Amino acid sequence: MTQIKVSREFMSAVQQAIKAAMACDDEAVRFMVAYVPIYAQYAATPAMAQAGGCINCTYHGLWIDDWPSFPAAPHGLIFLFEAGIRSQGGDLVENTYGVLLHEMGHALQRDHVLDAMRQMKAAAMYTPRGGCRACPG
Repeated sequence: MTQIKVSREFMSAVQQAIKAAMACDDEAVRFMVAYVPIYAQYAATPAMAQAGGCINCTYHGLWIDDWPSFPAAPHGLIFLFEAGIRSQGGDLVENTYGVLLHEMGHALQRDHVLDAMRQMKAAAMYTPRGGCRACPG
């Protein structure tokens, strides 16, 4: 299967997203953009989609430990996919930056931390059947 080349506009959006990440207040984001290779592709390959866990999904990006034919990197690799990011509509640079941060979040395991926080908040808001916390009995 031949990969479609990314557009100049998308490459510019990727470069602007990287520049924004380098200027981010979050030290972890600045670390990630300095040490994790970022690649732009038009779309995920079928093998990438399988590795990502959904062969029929439209991927916007992918963080993965390593990938055949790409140089090994100690903190993994990030792929940004033009077709998926464009499918969001809206500002291409803003969406590319958002996907870049999202993939960095996977590498930093922030998605797991946020999920745990959401679960704790939901548990704290749970009211057993039979009354509200503010009401007696």
